[in-house]
Amino acid sequence: MDCEARSLSSQAQLQREWDAMPIAQQLESFERFEQLCQQGIGDTHRFYRLLMPRALRGYVGD
Repeated sequence: MDCEARSLSSQAQLQREWDAMPIAQQLESFERFEQLCQQGIGDTHRFYRLLMPRALRGYVGD
């Protein structure tokens, strides 16, 4: 399995884990993600690869 296929597989696994979480837990997790991003360490969050594209949707820059 090449690196890209492994990455897609892990992305799919993250999505399944996220989807299995109750909405309230997803909201808490997203809030924690935002807190970590404000500290400059958002990439340490378990769902970073899943949440960062969502957080940047519509962003046009400073």
